[in-house]
Amino acid sequence: MKILIIAFALMLSGCAITDPIGAKLSPGSVIESDLTATALNLDQAVAVGALPADDPAPACLHDLLSRTGVGQETFRPQIAGLISAQSILYIKAQQIKNRGELSTACKAIIGDILVGRLMP
Repeated sequence: MKILIIAFALMLSGCAITDPIGAKLSPGSVIESDLTATALNLDQAVAVGALPADDPAPACLHDLLSRTGVGQETFRPQIAGLISAQSILYIKAQQIKNRGELSTACKAIIGDILVGRLMP
């Protein structure tokens, strides 16, 4: 029963069972390239003094890169039957379970964006 609940949760989350495991974004995707370029821009802005060293944006983006697995090794799961399919569900459930809390820096930026949008 527990496996069925996990499988249902994974289906709702949009994770396909055969998606690469490791990184959450496909290596070389436009989103991965854009996030990596954004991290470089923010890091360089801090390095040259265009942003203060304590600006929360670089830390938030690095947290996002870590959470999405940019730069992580991946593998395409092999499914030969019910047991191997369940092993993939187990791996993905553990990834979701072990995901850390969003950093304080990201919460601050998201809060600023939401407040700015709600109260222009």
